[in-house]
Amino acid sequence: MKRLMILFLTLLYCIYAPLLQAAEGDYVQVDDSLQIYYQQQGVGQQTIIFIPGWSMSSQVFKYQLNYFKDSKKFNVFAYDPRGQGQSSKTVSGYTYAQRGKDLAAFIDKMNLNNVVLVGWSFGTLDMLSYISQYGIAKVKAVVVLDGSPTTMVDTINNSWAWIDRLDSQSIRRTTTLAVLTNPRHFYQQFASWMLEDPSPEKVNEIVNIAMQTPPFAAALTNETASYANYENTLIDLEGKVPLYYIVRDEWASIVESWRNKNTPSAQLTSMGRHLMFWEHHSEFNQILEDFLNKL
Repeated sequence: MKRLMILFLTLLYCIYAPLLQAAEGDYVQVDDSLQIYYQQQGVGQQTIIFIPGWSMSSQVFKYQLNYFKDSKKFNVFAYDPRGQGQSSKTVSGYTYAQRGKDLAAFIDKMNLNNVVLVGWSFGTLDMLSYISQYGIAKVKAVVVLDGSPTTMVDTINNSWAWIDRLDSQSIRRTTTLAVLTNPRHFYQQFASWMLEDPSPEKVNEIVNIAMQTPPFAAALTNETASYANYENTLIDLEGKVPLYYIVRDEWASIVESWRNKNTPSAQLTSMGRHLMFWEHHSEFNQILEDFLNKL
């Protein structure tokens, strides 16, 4: 009986811990329909904003928030984009043009300047959408965290992108349709792909974060991402702001070739898989802080 109770309590923790931990944050009303949830740590002069990827929330950056919690140099934010985590589940607005506007509204409402933007996965599209629309007047540096400036290309071979145009229908079936019909099962597979060590505990935590995003919002942001292309926006940043690309090992050579051709000043590091900043947080936090200290 005691062992069963321990097992039951452990299961409850795996399911609800991400939600309980996220309750430490706050909200900002950016317009009539959108309330953005965010977490903040540190009291320094240099602001950093972590932008989560598809269906994820600020909680995925828990190790970074904890790392900077006593910082006197850095003021660190992570937020939940529209429809994700604890932010408003609006009925519309799930394009990357709008997500760029949402980021701009968050920066304005929080009165932030001189910001280092860190966009993970599809969060890179939010970040570059913001820059394409509003410029870099408030941007100190840009960190691409295993994301890509464009999503769909004619051929995925040796391309820094996610989708092969000829295979786009397959992607829609395996992602957009899957998240509409059986989201938990899909996110279990997705989490396992993102992790080097897809233990049940790690997979459950990531799945429970993703399940806070309604299926319709996940489907729409996946579909609209297919048409997002901010490659020229990133290229145009060369020589204007410091750039840092931190990507998973399997993307290293592809991103290196793209970097050498288009933004040769960008620093490049590779490690782990898609959630390297989560699984290898000690190493990741150190290399990120080293970059920040050089700005």
